[in-house]
Formats: sequence, structure tokens, C-alpha cells
Amino acid sequence: MRSNILLLLLALLSSYLSSAQIGEVVTGRKGTLIGTGNGKIDGLPELRLYKINGEDYYVITYRNSEYNTFIDLQSFGFYATPQELEFLYNFIRDGLKSEERRTLKVGESTLMTNRFLSRQVAVHVFQVGKPDTYFLLNQNWLDRLFGKK
Repeated sequence: MRSNILLLLLALLSSYLSSAQIGEVVTGRKGTLIGTGNGKIDGLPELRLYKINGEDYYVITYRNSEYNTFIDLQSFGFYATPQELEFLYNFIRDGLKSEERRTLKVGESTLMTNRFLSRQVAVHVFQVGKPDTYFLLNQNWLDRLFGKK
């Protein structure tokens, strides 16, 4: 009789535990801040470096410029060597001078640049399963974002 009650309690407890929806707490990584773009109060966009399995993984977090009435934070990440990061910097910088729309695959995202007004570049971010977004940079903000100032 006692073993039947114990088995019943174990069965009830195991079914309860297997359907739990809150999992284990995982401590997040802060990463190393490379730079922030426009220097406004929110400090966005920002570029951070994370070491993942010995490789450099970068995340750019930005405020989607599509909306002015609310804050829509977005981000995209990618693995890159220092040379590839410099290539990305040059790609965006060249968008300040080019009338053409240019695209570049960066990690799982595709970036497209086009000149906006006379001194800014719009960086459009296309990610599968997410709405298209963009953010604006001028030369000074770009330099700050990539830690060049």
C-alpha cells in the first residue's frame, strides 16, 4: 500500500516537473563595448564584442529609425575577424559617398546602404522572419561606433 502511494506521488510530481515552463537561470554575457554611435542619451547604436568558443562575435544594437513615437530596439550579430570588421566599416563608410544601393551579407542578416540626405547613410537590416529595419549614421557616428574615435 505504501509503495503504491509513493509511486502515485512520484508520477504526479514527475508530470508536474516535466510540464514546467520556467527553466534554469542563465547569466548573460556583457561583452566588450567597442563603441557607441551617435552619443545621445540612449547610447545607440552600439557595437559589442563577445568571445564565443574562442571566436569573435559582434553584435550591433540600434534604434529602428522607422518609428519616431516609440523605441524599437533591434540587433544583429555576426562572427568576424578584425579584417572582416574593417571591411564592414568600409562598406558602411562608402555608403556615405555612393548614390547606389549596395548590399552585403553579414552573418544571418543582409545590410543595404544608401545615402540619406547629404551627410548620412541609411543602413537597412534585413533578417529572415523579422520586419525590415534601418538606422542612420554620419561619418562621426560611424567612427565612434567602430571605436575609431
